[in-house]
Amino acid sequence: MEDYQECGVVGKGSYGTVMKCRHKKSGDYVAVKIMEDDGQNELIRKTAIREAKILKQLQHPNVVRLVHLFRTSARLCMVFEYMDRSIMQMLTQHPRGLAAAEVRRILWQMVLGLNFLHSQQIIHRDIKPENV
Repeated sequence: MEDYQECGVVGKGSYGTVMKCRHKKSGDYVAVKIMEDDGQNELIRKTAIREAKILKQLQHPNVVRLVHLFRTSARLCMVFEYMDRSIMQMLTQHPRGLAAAEVRRILWQMVLGLNFLHSQQIIHRDIKPENV
């Protein structure tokens, strides 16, 4: 993690914590999924490695891109492009709901991304507002 400056927690999930970070040399913001790897939980390690292998192969404008993968002594870290807006943020800013045209645009982008994943024989399994 020495190449990245931590900027804050984006979220926590069953497999780890996602941090917003800034690459020290380029200045680019990224999302780093940090999974503790103490060697005790083989399922977490296998799941993370499988996810990384799949994500490395995916290239689509509506699917978040895996930028880098690295391991420290006790962590497995997956570096993703940082998406600065989510549906949750948009709904927080517009508590009465979004305009119909905006909803259609978002749903169309989701359909395109999911269609691509399905064409690659991949099921997302974690679609929720925080991930859109």
